[in-house]
Amino acid sequence: MVLNEKKGVSFYTFPNLHNLPGVVHGIFTRNGGNSTGPFQSLNVSFSVGDDKEIVSENRHSISQVFGGRNIVFTKQTHGTDAILFKEDEEPVAGRDTETPPAGDALISNRKELLLMIQVADCQPVMIYD
Repeated sequence: MVLNEKKGVSFYTFPNLHNLPGVVHGIFTRNGGNSTGPFQSLNVSFSVGDDKEIVSENRHSISQVFGGRNIVFTKQTHGTDAILFKEDEEPVAGRDTETPPAGDALISNRKELLLMIQVADCQPVMIYD
C-alpha cells in the first residue's frame, strides 16, 4: 500500500489498482478531518453521535480528494442484500444522506459515483469487471 495525502486528507492506495482504467480508490485513515473528542478526526458516520454538520464536512473532504464526485454510502446490515446503481437510473442520494439504502454490497456502472464501505472488524472486498 502507498500512503497518500491530498487536500489535507491521508489515505492509502493499492499500486496494482492504479493501472485499471476508470478505477479510483482509497482507504482512509482518521487523519485530516474536522471531528473532535472521541470522533477525532475524519469520522464519516452519522450513527455514532458526532455533529452531523461535521460528518458532512468530513465526507465532503473525502469527495474533494476525488474531484468532488458523489459518494454513495450504505446502511450496512451484515446480510446478503446488494444495492445496484445503474447508469440509466435517477440521480442517487449521496454523501449527506443520513438514511442511505440498506445492504452490504454496492454495485454500479456509473462513473460519477464513488462507492463507500465503512469497516471496523470486517474485511471489505472490491471486485472490478
